Amino acid sequence: MTMRRCVFFALLLVSNFLHAATLQKPNVLLILLDDAGYSDVAGFGRNDAPTPNIQSIAQEGVRFTRHYADSTCKPARLALLTGRESARVAQSPDFRGMSPDIVTLADALKTNGYHTAHIGKWHLGDAVRGAWPDQQGFDEWFGFLNQFQLKGPDAEGQFTKRPTYIDPWLQSDHTPLQQYRGHLEDILAERVVAQIKKGKQNAPWFINYWLFAPHHPSTASEEYLKKFPDTPEGKYRALLAQADAEIGKALQALRDTQQLDNTLIVLASDNGGTNQMMNNNFPYAGVKGEFLEGSLRTPLIIRWPDKRSAGKAIDDIVAIQDIYPTVLAAAGITPTTALDGENLQPLLDNQKLKPRNLVFEIGSLGLFNHSILQADGALGTADNIYRQWRDKKTPLQLQYHALANNGQARITGDDFRRAPGYGAFSFVIGATLSPSSPNGPQTIAEQKGLWSLIYNSDNTFSVRIGNDTVVSQPWKNAARNKTCTAISLTSFYTRSRLHAGHNSAQMALYVGGEKLLDWRQENPAEIDGDFSEPTWIGRDAQGQHAWQGLLSQPQFFNALLSDNNSAAFDRGQDTEKRICATTPK
Repeated sequence: MTMRRCVFFALLLVSNFLHAATLQKPNVLLILLDDAGYSDVAGFGRNDAPTPNIQSIAQEGVRFTRHYADSTCKPARLALLTGRESARVAQSPDFRGMSPDIVTLADALKTNGYHTAHIGKWHLGDAVRGAWPDQQGFDEWFGFLNQFQLKGPDAEGQFTKRPTYIDPWLQSDHTPLQQYRGHLEDILAERVVAQIKKGKQNAPWFINYWLFAPHHPSTASEEYLKKFPDTPEGKYRALLAQADAEIGKALQALRDTQQLDNTLIVLASDNGGTNQMMNNNFPYAGVKGEFLEGSLRTPLIIRWPDKRSAGKAIDDIVAIQDIYPTVLAAAGITPTTALDGENLQPLLDNQKLKPRNLVFEIGSLGLFNHSILQADGALGTADNIYRQWRDKKTPLQLQYHALANNGQARITGDDFRRAPGYGAFSFVIGATLSPSSPNGPQTIAEQKGLWSLIYNSDNTFSVRIGNDTVVSQPWKNAARNKTCTAISLTSFYTRSRLHAGHNSAQMALYVGGEKLLDWRQENPAEIDGDFSEPTWIGRDAQGQHAWQGLLSQPQFFNALLSDNNSAAFDRGQDTEKRICATTPK
């Protein structure tokens, strides 16, 4: 046999091996219900829910009866797609989206040969193009970025209308937002079925199927409404039945294409129900938006391709971020990034997960709440545990590249959270002035095109966020300052699509504990720019207007630091005390 033929057959064997390995990877169908409470699915809470198709998944899979998602949509979806506690990814509910450097579940699967598709609701960022599904690991997508798009634009082209299920406005990775005729869930299910049917050409595949049902306004099609009483509960149950039937279409497509036995199926809900039309969370107290058992505890079902542990119910505490590593484990993929979630497969063999606390929170202007599910199963506020957790999770973990021995640096990473202008943002740095008189403006921090903090020769500070530039009062103690002084910039921008025209911005600057700037503005303009631009410390992007003294390594937070020293959390004073420890000597 010639050398050329030997090489050919060797390559053929390798090719066949890789092809076989790819075929062995299971397809993944991840189904997420929206606002479905614990008892909205048969087998959880009560057994009269009209969900026979979902029940069939449970009969061939495993029910996790103590699954905790979150109190609202966004943090649960963040945790699901990142495998991390949502506070490590964004401050809910106000955020631009998942930063591009985060490895999403779709990224991890795509890198390992999966064709990835998202169908349905997104709700993980729409203002920044980089936050859309096709920039977050999905090869293709179809649906709606947020629910206020469903009814189309208003007279001014804004999306401020309440959502609808009927004749919705939808878009995709290659088509603009446009109106479709029919019921939303029918339209989405048709896309899922079509995706499954072409799956053999794209195997292995990952379909991220996120329904809108049974989210308010909970409107079923006439076909299902006529099967139930004309009461609020009857209308809600009609939509549950319709959602179940849509999921049944996907299951039938898997059977028809002989892919069911090579597909991992995961079904969950993002938070507890609202109880607006019936008790969705029986037997637990609490509703969506609260931090009680019924607010956080939702159904979770996983059906492995080999039907392992079929029909089993597991009552160990699990969390929505556990789905990510569990899916990767089923696909034989090792995570390339640190995860908070745990692979759930060992529970099938009666093993235990490592003890941990699960923390749930919401932080916005005038709206702050939290709860902690401790490892022993106790659910409460546990303020001491929460404070320690928050101190660890709130600071951004960024890449610091020193440029000079006086603290000049270039900072990268976590692009969507490293700039102000959306939700909460704080920047804290320790500064020591040069003994000589200031010579022109000195840059403390700048991110080109997005924001900057400048110290002026008249002892004032200029803060620019987007198109807004504000000058502070003079720093009266500057002449006497010979040691490190903490400088804190903290801001909050509300960006509600529903309340367009009623948004606001606020910003404060503290130097040595003295408030030099307190600025507020109604309806601030959207901040647009390249969020991947580095943040320059001690110099501007052109290398000019350098800081003439010393600067510490700064800290960035997605939190509004408080000047109230009796505040339970996020006290600016605590951070200011620590910040000068990293100042060059």
